[in-house]
Amino acid sequence: MPALRRSYDRWVHRYADELAGELATLGQHLEKEGPMEDGRAVETPRVVRIESELRFRAPPERVFRALTDPDEILRWFPYTYGENRVKRVVFEPRVGGLQYEDWGDGRGHLYGQVTEWDPPWRYAVRSRLHAGTVMDTQVTLEPTGDGALLRSSRVIVGPIDDDQERGIRLHGDLARFEDAIRRVVEAE
Repeated sequence: MPALRRSYDRWVHRYADELAGELATLGQHLEKEGPMEDGRAVETPRVVRIESELRFRAPPERVFRALTDPDEILRWFPYTYGENRVKRVVFEPRVGGLQYEDWGDGRGHLYGQVTEWDPPWRYAVRSRLHAGTVMDTQVTLEPTGDGALLRSSRVIVGPIDDDQERGIRLHGDLARFEDAIRRVVEAE
């Protein structure tokens, strides 16, 4: 065996195997923990999309009002951030208008800002769910032979963990509230 080969086997090969094993372990750790930048974990954004299509035996104007009139919203949507502190829900009916819970004395919770307003056919709202996570909601209505077809689309983008995704799906899917909305819009 040539001297060069003996030196390689003795000094390089043994350490190369160890280094390869350590690099493989590091690679597995990084894949499990996610990407790193400057020694800190970098959050990988997730995208959650929720689409709903609901039919009502009420005109688009009535359905639109149930979805955007603050008094109507509280009749079918059972959740608020402020719970018993909520004095009122505000939905300013214009582009740039705010949608929020008013708890009194300047306190409250901002749901979002209206980015499109075309009653009774469509509206859109952009919301901040938590740091780095935004939600775009678009609602469209179209007349049908016996009422209205509602299409709702929510796209949520940001660092979202599994618990947050479950909460988003629980509270953000209009189909879950179809019966409650129906009771409001079809009661008249």
